[in-house]
Amino acid sequence: MFDRENKISKGLDKLLKSKKSNQFHTQHDVFVGDPALRNNYFESFYQAQLAEIAYSENKF
Repeated sequence: MFDRENKISKGLDKLLKSKKSNQFHTQHDVFVGDPALRNNYFESFYQAQLAEIAYSENKF
């Protein structure tokens, strides 16, 4: 019916035509590489869960 041309922004056009690059392979994964940091994260997460449970139990 209608012969319309799809218009996209210049930035999106540039992104679509650019070569794919994955930057994750060049960056060091600190979470996997440092067990102390990973354990600290899990400990902090565990403490936050306990605090949330305690808060919700005191609320009722």
